Amino acid sequence: MTTASVKLLLRKDKSKADGTAPVWLRITANRKSRYVSTGVYLEPKYWNKTKQRVRASHPIAPALNARLQDLLHEAGRQALDAPSALAVKTSLSGAGGTLTDGCSAESMM
Repeated sequence: MTTASVKLLLRKDKSKADGTAPVWLRITANRKSRYVSTGVYLEPKYWNKTKQRVRASHPIAPALNARLQDLLHEAGRQALDAPSALAVKTSLSGAGGTLTDGCSAESMM
């Protein structure tokens, strides 16, 4: 069993119209990558690529960095036991589904 690696990265290719780009968590295991959105959007000038952190010049850098580090640590913890990147992604974001999973038509009436 191999451990997965986790890394934060700014996806400039997915920039919004206001110039902000999302920070994503990349999970790699067995040469396969999966991405998880962190929900954080930044202007590229505020992202430090080498440190994988929000620059101190951003108005709420401490809060954003704390949020990103918590997610990074949780992903790293999950990556120790997971057999694949998809398993880490699923454990972080929960199993997908629809709003009506587990509900029958009779119970909705």
